Amino acid sequence: MKHTSNLLQRFLGSTSGVGTVEFAVTVPILLILYLGGVDLTRAVTFSHKLQNATTAVNDLVSQSTSLTKADVQKTFDAADVMLARYRTSLINIRVTTVRIDTAGVAKVQWSVARGMERLGANSNYKLSPHLERLRDYTLVITETKHDFLPIMTYVFKTSFDLSAQAQGRFRGRDPVFCKDCTS
Repeated sequence: MKHTSNLLQRFLGSTSGVGTVEFAVTVPILLILYLGGVDLTRAVTFSHKLQNATTAVNDLVSQSTSLTKADVQKTFDAADVMLARYRTSLINIRVTTVRIDTAGVAKVQWSVARGMERLGANSNYKLSPHLERLRDYTLVITETKHDFLPIMTYVFKTSFDLSAQAQGRFRGRDPVFCKDCTS
């Protein structure tokens, strides 16, 4: 019995493996926190780049003096180039021209999309609350979406959608109509 008691005292008083146990417990937690932080930083960076690409497409379309569906689709390629470093697939993108009449009713004039539903000509468009006061106005609205896939699936289990939107107006006096974008 004395031998067992002595063995128990030695075991409880020993500190030789404490560092190893602390290391084994804390390293996985710190590693998950670190990699989760990396993924979060990547997601925020990609979200900013997605907004920049969306705004760039909107600017390219709104500065045009004449447009075809092929011209609008070329702007999609520009967005892909801007985001090439951050993604593995093409982004989903839609450019829509919306005419708001004097009563505040917004109707789609034309729409071109890749990976998103194209909005039909003359269909109603739900404006964002900050745009509802506009009257007798034409907007170019560009929307993008992309599934962001994290590196570390222990922190973020699945991919999640990141999206961006940009609104602008045509730079000239009159809106530009896209010749073959309504079909």
